[in-house]
Amino acid sequence: MADRRFSFDALRGRFRALIVLAAIAFGLIFIRLVFLQVVRGAHYAKEAEENRIRPEILRAHRGRLLDRQGRVLADNAPSFSLSFDPRDRAFRRNRPLLESVAVELAGLLGRDPAEMIIEIDR
Repeated sequence: MADRRFSFDALRGRFRALIVLAAIAFGLIFIRLVFLQVVRGAHYAKEAEENRIRPEILRAHRGRLLDRQGRVLADNAPSFSLSFDPRDRAFRRNRPLLESVAVELAGLLGRDPAEMIIEIDR
């Protein structure tokens, strides 16, 4: 009977050790979370903002399609596309930036800047 009690006490001690180890592990995770969110939060927010916009250059790897006599059946023509989202968070917080981008876009597209801003405000 005393032998059984001894094993029960040993099990209780192991269980307490397991709880202590789990508490230490969760404590370390919590400390790391606080460090990343509070201490380094501004740094990671800046990195995320810079990572959001990046130019991407895609080059066409095709050539002309010719028939047997060397006449062009299909040719490459340069094509450009531009994406602009006025609802982007950076523009909602900074109206002068939105207007300056609208003026630049209007110049590139050959349109009236005032009309561009009116369209963007819709």
